[in-house]
Amino acid sequence: MSDIPTWSVDAGPEVHERLRTLNKCPLQRARWCVISDYEMMKCENMIMAFAARNLKPDLNCIRGESVQDCMYKIKYGDADLITLDAADVYIGGRLVFVLQSLTHYITLH
Repeated sequence: MSDIPTWSVDAGPEVHERLRTLNKCPLQRARWCVISDYEMMKCENMIMAFAARNLKPDLNCIRGESVQDCMYKIKYGDADLITLDAADVYIGGRLVFVLQSLTHYITLH
């Protein structure tokens, strides 16, 4: 054993309680819409990483045909999350429904 203290020992109970609070999430599950094999692999890896650390929400990976398809899935309640680049955010904003859906979702939760 090393005599060098670790951050965990030095941090104290307040820090540990804050970390436990950060690990909690009010949502029991979230559905992540992905559009490629690579995104699906990342989503599945995230599921395993969350499970290994007992983090919530439980993730489900949902396959969409395109970014727009995932936007529609969110709009109609079939998905909760999507990864977007700046151009997709702009397009979603121009299509308005995504922002309306996200605003509605945020206000409900």
